[in-house]
Amino acid sequence: MADDNGTTHNDVINLKKMIVSQYTKNKVAMIALCKYFAGLALREFRSRQANNAFWKNQTGSLLGDAYSDAWVTKEFVGFFLSLSQNYGKYVILANNRKHDGLTPIIISLYSKFMNAVEKIYA
Repeated sequence: MADDNGTTHNDVINLKKMIVSQYTKNKVAMIALCKYFAGLALREFRSRQANNAFWKNQTGSLLGDAYSDAWVTKEFVGFFLSLSQNYGKYVILANNRKHDGLTPIIISLYSKFMNAVEKIYA
């Protein structure tokens, strides 16, 4: 039975299914995008730091143990790039961030990432 606008109960059910489907597609696309950019950030960092772009590699352990991934919660989807060694924080923060190799990489990817996000939600 339709209401005054001609909308039926099945129309409402189908609309709800369509909304849930689109939400799920967008979330999966965002997770994939974040994983892609996490990998891109890590490759870029390792490539640049292999040539001592940010600091002089003495042991290579800080470079080799850098990692990235997507960060997914119920309210947030993003990606990160990090150094896993305990002294990684010191390398980044010491000398007024002179040797910070993470922030420039993330900043360099920001506009490409946001353009890709806009395409998902267009």
